[in-house]
Formats: sequence, structure tokens, C-alpha cells
Amino acid sequence: MATNHLCTVALLLCLLANGALCLDLLAGVAGSVTGSLTLKANTETTINFVGGTKLVISVTADADVTVEETLKVAVALPDEFKSFVVGAYSGITVSVSTGTITKASLTTSAADVTAALSIVAGMQAACLRFDADAKAYTFIDGAKYNSDKTMTVDLPSAGFYAFVSASLTVPLPTIYAEARATKSSTSSTIVYGGGELNLDVQTTTDNSITCTKKKKSDAAAPANKASINIYFDIELKTKEEKVKKGEIKYKYDSAAVKASGASEASLRFMFKNEAGVWTALSDNSSSVDVSAKVVIATTTHFSEWGVFGSSTENSTGEGSTTVGTSTDSSTSSLTGSLRVVASLLAMCFMIISS
Repeated sequence: MATNHLCTVALLLCLLANGALCLDLLAGVAGSVTGSLTLKANTETTINFVGGTKLVISVTADADVTVEETLKVAVALPDEFKSFVVGAYSGITVSVSTGTITKASLTTSAADVTAALSIVAGMQAACLRFDADAKAYTFIDGAKYNSDKTMTVDLPSAGFYAFVSASLTVPLPTIYAEARATKSSTSSTIVYGGGELNLDVQTTTDNSITCTKKKKSDAAAPANKASINIYFDIELKTKEEKVKKGEIKYKYDSAAVKASGASEASLRFMFKNEAGVWTALSDNSSSVDVSAKVVIATTTHFSEWGVFGSSTENSTGEGSTTVGTSTDSSTSSLTGSLRVVASLLAMCFMIISS
């Protein structure tokens, strides 16, 4: 592979007691974490790079594994995250020529002086993975900042990883259908779709949550309600009777709401109960902020959720027809009665006069 930082010389291979391989990159640019190696299938291999970085990796097939470093990210980081430089890099790309990664545990080089000074009370060193399909970053659970200023991160798959610093309370960017750890000690704000959906969650036990976005549901919409055709399957790995805190916020698109025939001011979250029926929440538990274009729900449980509103066609048509018919009928009846009374009075007056 052609690259300025490719470490291609002097590999030392040693067979470990557990049958795994240890590959030491003995030459190359100081601090470099760039190289390409051929690994055996289902063999845990430890790769030690110049500068202290270490990658323990296993793949499903004989494959070339390539690791490339970068100092600047190609895609801008989400708001509230800043690049965190370890050694001479702030991100790496791990790729395999065939098969998939079954394990990849990375220990980085030590943070540089500026990066290390940024980790103060209330701050954290963390890692984000860029998902090429979703074209978005997702937070990596469990990344650790060690006392020697290195980071330890379990890499779930091949791809690009950015090392970052952020507040401990920062919203966690997440890909739909990807599990996210939850805590019993504190609430976490989980952000999907670049801010389209926010979950604020605190579970009764340390758990994990998965949210899947859908455009259809197998349950029919309630009578006189229009769905805006957005549904979310929100599931906990370990079912809990109640969560300590659950808040759902969905930022809707006015054009999509108008196309659905729903009244924007009437939008509310509803959940599908165990019988498969959409169930409304009280006004205290679900609301809409029309100016911010956000529908909100608070809950103590998770299941399938959807956004519904009163049908503008039904409410306008039925209301005007009913009122109109009622008004027209009563007016005609009253007018007719008055005419009869007037005629009788006139006849009585004529008789008296004669």
C-alpha cells in the first residue's frame, strides 16, 4: 500500500502462550499508527505500533488489516465535541480486505499536553465512530481514559474512529437500531438522526436501549386521527416494569405533517399497548411546541411509539356540516311556526272586528 507513513519493514512475530500472535512494528515514522498486515482467520493478534499504540484484533477470515492515522477529521464533528490528540493523531481508520472484525481493542498513545489539560472536572475523553451508511457519527460506549493519559476503546467494526473531548453530560449521538448503554445512577440524553429524535433516559438498572425508526406500523391509526407516518420501536435489552425517567422529543417537518392531513397543533405521541392498540397519553404527558416544531412525551415505559394528530379533513368537514345542518333545520322550523301563529292571530283579529 502506498502511503508516506506505511510501516513495512522489520516485523517481529512471536507465538504467545495462548496461541495468539504478537506483531511489533519496529520501524516507521515515530508515533505513526499506520500500517498494513495480513492476519490469520480467528486468531487473536496483538499489533504494537511505534509510539505505544496497541491493537488487539481478530477477524473471521484471512485478511489484510490496514490501520491509518489522521490528525484532522474529514467530516466535521458533532456540536460540543472537540478533537482529542493522542500521540500524533486524533483519529484512525481500521479496514479489512475481507470478512469482519470479531474483536478489536485499541489502546492509544498518550494524549498530547493540550489534550490532557482539557480533561478537567466535568469533562471526558471519548470516541466517536463515523457510520458511512448513515453519514453520521455515533458515540462509542465504554471508552476509558487511563491514568497514563492513554485511551482504551473497543472498536465494534471496521471504519473511522475519532478521539474527542466533551462534557460528561453531552447528548450522545447515536445511529438508529444501534444499542446504547443506559445507567441507573444518572440520566443520559441520546440523540438520533442528527437531532431528529432525543431520548432522555434513566433506567432502574444499568441496561441498554435500542431505537428503530419506521414509516409503517402493523396497528391501524385510531379513529379520527391521522398518522404522520413516523414510528419508533424503543426497546430495553432487559425489560423493566418502569424506568426512572423517560422523555421523548421528536422534531417534525411541517410539510410532512400537512401532507398527512394532521393538524399541527393537535400532534401528540401515542404508544402501542400490549393488545396492539394505539393508546393516548394525558395532556400532561404529551404536548407539542408548534414554534419549535417538537412533539414531547414523558413516560415510565418503552414500546412502539407514533405521532398522531386530529384529521384536518374530518374535523373541518364534519364540524361545518353538522353545525350547518343543525342551524338550517332549526331556523326553518322556527320560521314556519311564526308564520302559523301570525296567521291565527290575524284570523282572530278579523273575527273580533266583525
